[in-house]
Amino acid sequence: MSPSTTEQDVQGLLEVLPDIYRRARDAGMAAHPPRTFTAERHDTGR
Repeated sequence: MSPSTTEQDVQGLLEVLPDIYRRARDAGMAAHPPRTFTAERHDTGR
């Protein structure tokens, strides 16, 4: 692997990561609503 290729890969990742994070967060929010998640957290805490 040449340094230029690595830099290009990293640059590409940095550009794609935010979109992936947003999609994953949206999917997580849809699967586990914040209220339900925090409620389960409090119940487990007790």
